[in-house]
Amino acid sequence: MTFPSTTLYLLNSPVLTAYGEYRFEHSNPVHAGAIFREASARNAVVSAIGHDGAAAVLSELLGAPVETRRQAITMKAGDWAIVLRLLERPPEGAVLSAEQLRAVPHEIGILRRMR
Repeated sequence: MTFPSTTLYLLNSPVLTAYGEYRFEHSNPVHAGAIFREASARNAVVSAIGHDGAAAVLSELLGAPVETRRQAITMKAGDWAIVLRLLERPPEGAVLSAEQLRAVPHEIGILRRMR
């Protein structure tokens, strides 16, 4: 799977930012890292990772620095996102450090807005 010439977002949860058709698939750090590097070379990456801990963990998984940038995004048709998906819900209002996040089961997914 090669990253197309659109925007690649970095997210810390799989969010549907607008009505449309999406595909969400499991990935792995090697594959997601390759997509990230390809999109970075095109200056097509937008980080919407809102917490330093999540940015640190995603940086480790992708093998490249991820910026902390708390912002709302709207995916358009053709856009992709690399998603750091926690498999357990943190306590209400908790902001987890990188060390705490490493202890929470997590995975990487690729979210694509099809239409």
